[in-house]
Amino acid sequence: MSNKEWRVYTKAADFNGLAKEFNIDPVVARILVNRDIKESDIAGFVNPDFGKLHDPFLMKGMREAVDIIHRSISNGERIRAVGDYDIDGTSSCGILVRGLTNIGAYVDARVPHRIKDGYGINKSMIDIAKADGVSTIITCDNGIAAREAAVYAKECGVKLIITDHHEVPYEIVNGEKNYIFPDADVIIDPKQPGCEYPFKELCGAGVAWKLICALGVDEEILIQTLQLAAFATIGDIVSLQGENRILAKKGLELINKLKTVSEYYDSYSEYEEMDFVDDYESESYDIVKNAQKSAAILGLNALINVTGYTDKNIGAFEVGFILGPCINAAGRLDDAMNAVNLFLTDDYEEALVIASKINELNNTRKNMTLDAVNRAIRIISQEGLADNNVIVCYIPDCHEALAGLVAGRITAQYYKPTIILTDAMGDFEGQAKASARSIEGFNMHEALTSVSDLLLKFGGHKMAAGFSINISDIPEFTKRINEYPADLGTYKETVWIDVPMPPSYVSEKLINEINMLAPFGEGNKKPLFAFKGLKVVDARVLGQKNNFLKLLLEMENGKRFVGVKFISAGDKIPQAGNVVSVTYFPEINIYDGNKSLQLRVEDFVSIS
Repeated sequence: MSNKEWRVYTKAADFNGLAKEFNIDPVVARILVNRDIKESDIAGFVNPDFGKLHDPFLMKGMREAVDIIHRSISNGERIRAVGDYDIDGTSSCGILVRGLTNIGAYVDARVPHRIKDGYGINKSMIDIAKADGVSTIITCDNGIAAREAAVYAKECGVKLIITDHHEVPYEIVNGEKNYIFPDADVIIDPKQPGCEYPFKELCGAGVAWKLICALGVDEEILIQTLQLAAFATIGDIVSLQGENRILAKKGLELINKLKTVSEYYDSYSEYEEMDFVDDYESESYDIVKNAQKSAAILGLNALINVTGYTDKNIGAFEVGFILGPCINAAGRLDDAMNAVNLFLTDDYEEALVIASKINELNNTRKNMTLDAVNRAIRIISQEGLADNNVIVCYIPDCHEALAGLVAGRITAQYYKPTIILTDAMGDFEGQAKASARSIEGFNMHEALTSVSDLLLKFGGHKMAAGFSINISDIPEFTKRINEYPADLGTYKETVWIDVPMPPSYVSEKLINEINMLAPFGEGNKKPLFAFKGLKVVDARVLGQKNNFLKLLLEMENGKRFVGVKFISAGDKIPQAGNVVSVTYFPEINIYDGNKSLQLRVEDFVSIS
């Protein structure tokens, strides 16, 4: 608890009045106010509505992009989507290929190899596209910083449409930001200056989905690709408010309805009728089955199957910590085209083969990451790096594709901006690749901009970024990045508590209302509650890896509750007889057909 500070939201509102108006519990009303949801937006937040999505043509460059694409299709020209090698980029490729194919395009997708090609569109990929007869390249989740590639595409006579969601690079001239745009035929990026699109926080897949909406694809394709847009929105950790909430919530609903649809089911009962098949005159088994199967992303089905989640609800946790890491592992340790092909195949057997492969890659990735994190902790301890404002840790032999994961783990442990550097792989001798993760209050992109003269290449946003640098420049970089104006020495991770609430107040009805606010993530944090003065009756460490703590907790009135918590090596374990304060999230545990209230304990402090 030394690096954490518990604080309770103190935002004021008429919670009882809101509860009565919207037929919700006052606790839920308080959570909504804590998330800065305006009274006028509460109904739409609780029940997201597709009608609230903005017109895609409000996005700067959208009409021009649509015109170019339609002309390319009319001329029989070949189009290629070029994505990034993560969940957002590969999902974006799936969206664009499925959407463009629907309107008659001759289209395929390519993703750069993380090690051989590096991030984003580049000269080599343009050369390959030119050799393949591609006349139009559409980037997705990348390209806004690809100045050199854009110039080269023009020289090669290849039209370039950039769709991205990252910040536009800039330099400071006379104290002002001078934005540097790539010379593409069209740029679609809601963050670009001059774009009047009302919502700026779409991920790359969200932007790609808006593009196919503008192109006028069939409703069935919008339903298909919405699942990928939701998958990427959650996996890319963008804000889950506004349009992102609509995409994520509606997309997750579809994923869960369609996750068991495959050619292997032969019982009509397996297929719940869905809204989009209601218009069919015949309700025969084949028509309903085929309609639902065609709307499913069979690659997602297969991935859910091989990870053992077919019978479980797929929410933000499952996407963020189970399914998404498998997709990212494909690009980290092998070839991200495996993930793209998973999203594009309509052959379930092929999908199962690909899904099994990337699931095994993810298992390997987990072990490699754990080893790298442990080495980082040793280096930080030995060199006293935790005393710096920014932790800069050089691990020469760490796999460069894992640097971001390690940086995230170290940031969480020390609650300081962290940069992990490792020797670049491939034909980059003498260079290091780096991944950076930040905390609230420290804009990593601006900090890197201040030392950009030392960097060979960089990009990202305020909370996460990546760059390359000459190894010989690492000491100077470390010195200067720690001189960037920031007062982080006294920073503690603030743990925000929505409501101090006795567990006895919790009911199944309240839990169901809270779960209506899901999916939880960036911009819509999972609600957190707290209570002081619970007696530990029993505490047991369970699980094959001794990473699961089960508690029996008792209130002063004698009422008892089960608390569960995942733990790590070195965590303090409360003893029977201790009195603790806890932060928790309430949930319903179903075992053997029986329901019981359970507290998912996030943290605790012994008070006696």
